[in-house]
Amino acid sequence: MAMKRNVGNSIIKGFKDFWRSEELQDFTVKIGSSRFRCHRLLLAACSEFFRGLFRSGMKETELKCATLQEISSETFELILKTLYTGYCVLTSDTVIDVWRAAHQLQIHFLITECEGFAKETLSTTNYIEYYTIAKLFDSKEVLEIVWPLILKNAHSFLQTEFFNSEMDVSDVLKLIQNQDLKITSEDDVVHAILKWVECKPCEEEDSDKKHSGRKSIKTGHNSLKTSVKQPNKDMTVSLNDNRKKHLPELLSNTRTCLLSMKCLEMLSSHPLVRETKEATDIIF
Repeated sequence: MAMKRNVGNSIIKGFKDFWRSEELQDFTVKIGSSRFRCHRLLLAACSEFFRGLFRSGMKETELKCATLQEISSETFELILKTLYTGYCVLTSDTVIDVWRAAHQLQIHFLITECEGFAKETLSTTNYIEYYTIAKLFDSKEVLEIVWPLILKNAHSFLQTEFFNSEMDVSDVLKLIQNQDLKITSEDDVVHAILKWVECKPCEEEDSDKKHSGRKSIKTGHNSLKTSVKQPNKDMTVSLNDNRKKHLPELLSNTRTCLLSMKCLEMLSSHPLVRETKEATDIIF
């Protein structure tokens, strides 16, 4: 085992020395005005995207140059440093960008590092951001630890713009059905449901950018597309979704017997409730 470890360390040290001395570099990655000279062997060994590109036999591989879009030069430099040194130094300011880029470039060990960092640094200041990207990339381990924090902070979470514009109906249902939901009263749930139904979802174009994970990567004169793992289609909220149709189901999952008289009176006269027979039947 010691010998294997020494061999691995020697290989990493060799690549690190080549990188620092800028020797035997045979590929260039362009990001904006920045140029990164790299070794194709290392890129192919660590990144499924680059491996596929180099194996494709396309003209772009002969140009020995690729332009990456939607990855900042700072983020790619951090990734290169990780590949060449074997050390991944993540911070709260960099983890989201590195996580996204790792999915785009399909660097699996780096994805695992980002997930581990998220689990170790989860707090009330970042749990929504971590939930968003974990949902996007179907990171079950991160979702598993974020969800209890959402339940614990439900009173404030239900009032966030994220809840109103980004949560899909399946997650809203999952949230309000949970017995561990920490709220001051059932009225909070009803008000949150009405705001969610009334809220205009994020525009379809923005939703596509956030949820598809599709990036453009230019190589030479052409543009290639690479897609990260796609989330479930029903998690994408678009302008075509009519949230009103979900109101009866959402209201039926509230504990109407615990609603205040003021809340019941508000519901009985609310336009959204009155225009839907199923919703009206739940209240009366």
